[in-house]
Amino acid sequence: MAGKRKRAAEAEEESADETSSKEETQEEEETEKKPKKTKKKETTKKAPAKKTATKGAAKKGAKPTIKNESEAKSMIHEYLKNQNRPYSLQQVIDNMGGQIKKAMVTKCLDKLEGEGELVMKANGKQKMWFRNQADLEVLSKEELKQIDIEIRDIQKELSSYKISNQELTAELNKLNKAPTTEELKGMIEKERKDLLGRREKLERLENGSIKLVSPQEKKDAVAGLEKYLKEWRKRKELAMTMLLGFADKAEMKLADLTEEIGIDTDESVHVDIKTIGKLNY
Repeated sequence: MAGKRKRAAEAEEESADETSSKEETQEEEETEKKPKKTKKKETTKKAPAKKTATKGAAKKGAKPTIKNESEAKSMIHEYLKNQNRPYSLQQVIDNMGGQIKKAMVTKCLDKLEGEGELVMKANGKQKMWFRNQADLEVLSKEELKQIDIEIRDIQKELSSYKISNQELTAELNKLNKAPTTEELKGMIEKERKDLLGRREKLERLENGSIKLVSPQEKKDAVAGLEKYLKEWRKRKELAMTMLLGFADKAEMKLADLTEEIGIDTDESVHVDIKTIGKLNY
């Protein structure tokens, strides 16, 4: 009996040891898993930080929004006072550069209207606000007449200045287009050489060293020129008729056809038969 009890006690101790070792193993596995979960949380938290930085960079150049009612009211009042013209609600919002929200602008306009600083006029569904004109100085008829006289005098003076400006501008353009001193020196030298050549030619003509063309020779030369010009026109017309026919059959432009087959036209070499026919003879 004592032996059986001893074996049972040893078996219980072994099972207890196994249970404790299993629990320790489970605890170690759980502790190993826990840091991994923490790292995942840290990585997920870093992503929104980048988005926040991007939003901050986008709003960096924008003007700060005015949230103080007194400051916003003063800004709107000063603007409408200086401009002295009617504005709608949306126009005021736009002209404030987005610094004041719509609700704040509406509130400020209503308060300024209630204080008598602004006047509101309804144009259908649209409301317009402008500064109160009651505090402006009312001029007498004599003062208004004097101002009109001053305006007319200033307009006359301005008109004379415009005419003077046009004349000076025209003179300046003329001077700018005129040759410079260096260019004038070159032009004068060229004219002197041309004059010298003409004098030498005149001397040869007067001395008889140059053979002059007789009237009959000149007449024959002109007749020959007319003959060849007539033949030129005839052959050109014939050639162009053929080339246009070829271009039409080939479904090509005339310029492309002549370029491909290597034919030069009068136009491609910048020759004008009309200019040649107008020689000074």
